Amino acid sequence: MKNKRYIVVGDHLTGENGLPYFVESLELCRLYKVDPNQAILVNRRHHTYRIIIRKHPDLPVLMPKQDGDYSLDSV
Repeated sequence: MKNKRYIVVGDHLTGENGLPYFVESLELCRLYKVDPNQAILVNRRHHTYRIIIRKHPDLPVLMPKQDGDYSLDSV
């Protein structure tokens, strides 16, 4: 896992209609304007999620944001 700069976590958000929807980690890379090759991609519900977070405490974690602000400055 050389040159990884981020952990990008796919997770659920609540839509305007009140229903949950899932945002994939690759979609988050697009929204944050991050090259997927520079990221560790994981699903929050996957059993490796906590292991990856603990193993890489130095990497910023990028997740879906209810407010829609996907600038890296907001991380």
